[in-house]
Parts: sequence; C-alpha cells; structure tokens
Amino acid sequence: MIRLFAAVAALLAPVGLVAALPAPAHAGQVGVTVGIEGAGSVRVVEGTLEDLAPSTCSRYDNQDHRVTVWCSRFRNEEPFEAWVWLRPTPSPSPAGQWQFSGWTGCDTTRTTNGVTECAVHSGAFGSVEKSPVAHFQDVGVPTVTVSATQVVADDRTFQFDFTATDGATLCRIEGEASFSPCTSPVRRSVPEGRRVFQVRAVDGSGNAGAAQVDIVSIDTEMTFGPMAVSRDRTAVIGLATIGGEKFWCSLDGEPFTCCGSGPRRSVVLEYLDDGFHRLRVYASTGDWVDPIPAEWWWTVDSTGPTTPTVVTSDVRGNSATFTFTNPEATSFRCRIDSPAGNGMWGSCSSPVVLGDLEQGVHRLAVQGMDSAGNIESPGASYEWTVDTTGEPEPEPEPEPEPGPGPVPGPGPEPEPEPTSAPVPTSGPAPVPSPTAAPLPVVGQVTSSTSARWKLVPGRRGKVAVRVLAAAVPTGRVVVRDRGKVIARGRLTAARSGRLTLVLPRLRPGRHTLVVAYLGSEPVSASRSQAVRKRTR
Repeated sequence: MIRLFAAVAALLAPVGLVAALPAPAHAGQVGVTVGIEGAGSVRVVEGTLEDLAPSTCSRYDNQDHRVTVWCSRFRNEEPFEAWVWLRPTPSPSPAGQWQFSGWTGCDTTRTTNGVTECAVHSGAFGSVEKSPVAHFQDVGVPTVTVSATQVVADDRTFQFDFTATDGATLCRIEGEASFSPCTSPVRRSVPEGRRVFQVRAVDGSGNAGAAQVDIVSIDTEMTFGPMAVSRDRTAVIGLATIGGEKFWCSLDGEPFTCCGSGPRRSVVLEYLDDGFHRLRVYASTGDWVDPIPAEWWWTVDSTGPTTPTVVTSDVRGNSATFTFTNPEATSFRCRIDSPAGNGMWGSCSSPVVLGDLEQGVHRLAVQGMDSAGNIESPGASYEWTVDTTGEPEPEPEPEPEPGPGPVPGPGPEPEPEPTSAPVPTSGPAPVPSPTAAPLPVVGQVTSSTSARWKLVPGRRGKVAVRVLAAAVPTGRVVVRDRGKVIARGRLTAARSGRLTLVLPRLRPGRHTLVVAYLGSEPVSASRSQAVRKRTR
C-alpha cells in the first residue's frame, strides 16, 4: 500500500496535485504557513519539504515591526510523524536595526548557537496544519541633526538644515500645535524672541528620533527722533528691541559700533553739520543679530532765511495794510509796536490789515521762518505815524438870502431807498464819532440842476445824505468833505429822483459837507449849498 501511494505521488508531483492527496494511512504529514513580523527571514533547518518547496522565506522589505506578512505554505511527510524545524534571521540592513524577539505558534523550541529555533510536527499517522510566527523588533531609532542660519535679506527669517538616518521627518516651532511633514532645508519667518525649532524622524516601526536648535529672532525699532527737517544740531533718538541685548549704530555710513544695551535706550548725537543725516541701528544677542537695521533720516538746517522779507504798505489815516514775501520762508511772524507799548511776536500771514489805530508812531516788524523753524534776522520793519487831527476848519460862510417867492420845504420824508456803496477816499479814513450830534434838517442846492436834500443821523455816529427830489430824475450826486469826494451815487428813473447815501465815519472836528447834484452834466454849473457839522 505504501509503495502504491509513493508511486502515485511520484506521478502527480510534476503537476502540483500532491497537496490535494491525504497522507497515507500509515504516514504523518505537517503543513506549515510561516508568518514574519517585521523585517527578517525563516529557514527550514530540519525536515524534508515536499513538492520542491523552497526552504527559506525572506521578508526584509517589511520595515514595520507592527505588521505580519505570510510565507507560502509548504509541507513535510514522514512514515510515522512529520517534523519541521525553523530558524529565524533578522534583516541585516540597516545594520543592527533589527533583532529577533521570539516565536509564537511553535510545538517546541530549542536554542542552537544562541538562536531560538521553532519546531512543528504532526501526530503519528496524522495530518496537521501549523502557522508559527517569527517576531523581529526594530530597535534602531533614527538619528537626527539640525542647524539654523539667518537669512540676511529677510527680516526675522531663518533657514533650517537637517538630516535623519531613517524615517520621515516632521518639523515645528516650539509652541505650535503640531508637527507637520517637512524636508530639508526649511525656511521660516519666526516671531521675535527666543524660539526652538524641532525636528522629528519616525521610521517604519514608529520609532522616533528628534533634534532641536535654539534661535533668537531679533527686531530693532526707533521709537522717536528729530523731524524730517530740524534746526537742532543735537539729535536724540529712541531705540527699542525685542530679543536683543546690545545696540550697534552707524551714522552716515561709518562702521557700526556698540551704542548701548537694551531693551530700551536713547542715543544722543551732537555737533551735527547742516545737511542730510542717516542713522542705522541693529540689535544683537550672542551670535544672533537683526540682519536688517532700522534707519532714521533727517536734515539739519540751522541757518535762517537769508533773502530779506519784502514789505509793501498802504497807509490811510488810522488804518494800514501790509503785504510781504520771502521765497525762502514757509511762514512768518509779526510784532506791532504802538504808543501803548511793544507787542508780542505772533504767527501772521500776508496781508496784515490794521484798523482803528491810535494817534502816534507805529511800527510793524516781520520775520520769515523756514521749514526747520529758523527765523530770519533781523527781518523787515516799517514805521509810520498816525495823525488824523487835521487843520482848523474855516468859519462857516453866511447863508444866502432867500429870493422872492416861496422856498420849498422838506415835505414828508419817504421810506429809505437802497443805498449805494460809499466810494473810499484817498488819505486818512474817517474816525467814527462816539455820538451823532444834532444835524441841520434841510439844505438846498443852488445849481441849475436843483434838488432837495437833508442830513439824517445814523447809528454809531454815521451820517446819511438823503436826496428827496431832483429836477431831473437821472444823474449823479457827489458829496464832498473839505474838497474831497467822500460819497457818490446815481439817481435813476426807477427811484423817482430820490437817493440815500451813507457817508463814511467822520473824524472828530468841524466838517463842511457839500452836496452837488450834477444831473446828467459831467460838471455842476454852479456852487452847491454847504452844511457845516461838528463831530466829537
């Protein structure tokens, strides 16, 4: 029977049908499927394998010791009991990283030359299936190195270079929520202060190696300093730093020198020449520096305007107007001295208009100032005298005797008509009278173009000439005071020969007011009537 089974097996082995046949009734058979956890191999050291099966199964590519991979099934058949002995071997690469840690699923074990071997077998004249597992442990932890350098062209930026002997790398700045995948080199912008860059390398088995490098991210700031244009030849500039300990300064391109320690201080620059200046400052601590210095630019201008200020004046009585200019000045200041005393300097602009000036000597001083605040010296000034007392008035001329016939009376006074603007006179402006004195009510023009008119007291000492009726309802009306025209007006047909002229304020003293109605003629044909008035 045994010989017959052997003969059949010999015939079927080439076509791979042996596994389907049960063991002969008087033979033992063991089917083996080996599992390998991690990177390693298993070799059959005792037992004859049927079906020309290979005696070694290698799984060096399994770099995760948490994963088990399975080899192809093989079998051994013996006349009584079938035995198979298995020997483990760790992966040789990387060297020293893998170690054998033990078996599971063995019927028995033995130690040969320091290596634990596993045996599986069948019973007497029986057939069994076995699945022993060889466990290999990844004992190598990745070695990680890391270094940091500052990026000169970018503020607070660093480049990190790192290596790892095995596994994937992960990076973060200490304090960030989690690591993220990274490859060397890594360039990062880092917040100011002391920081730690961390790198981890995790191999296929989950073993992690780590390294880190300490860095200092430094920021330099200038907190205050001179204006863009300054007349002061001494400059005080405030410095501040985050992360730094010392300040290094360079003025106008000179080499950097230590100019104090932080985190805050002031630097004083004295005896500066007129012109443009630039201060560059960076902070440092140890080997770490702020690669981009902070800068402050300004111009020293300690010389005032040299072009004289030009002043032009227009003085009339107790008022005056002054205009002035200076191409080097950006602003002006003025001072007015009067009989009451000297004034204070104050900001002013052209033109300066002065009114209601008291009698006596007055002086206006003007100085130009440039953008740095330098003041022109000595500046310009103008001095003049206000004298509005005038000459004594002549005695009033006698009134002409009325001719035969009735003399027209004033008649009822109409409602005031819109006034024409008074015409300014040359020379001193009239000074207002404190109170309006009683005025003559009616006068009469004796020119060939007759008209009736009267003087009307107004507010604040002003006087109005009211033309009540004119022989010709169109033409010009002129009011003179001591020969000077102080008001003009024009009658129109729409006004029915009526007109009201408000005179300028009259200065204290005696006044002779002459009202001439010229009609449509360019010059009056005869004298007009005059009224004399005294103001206080």
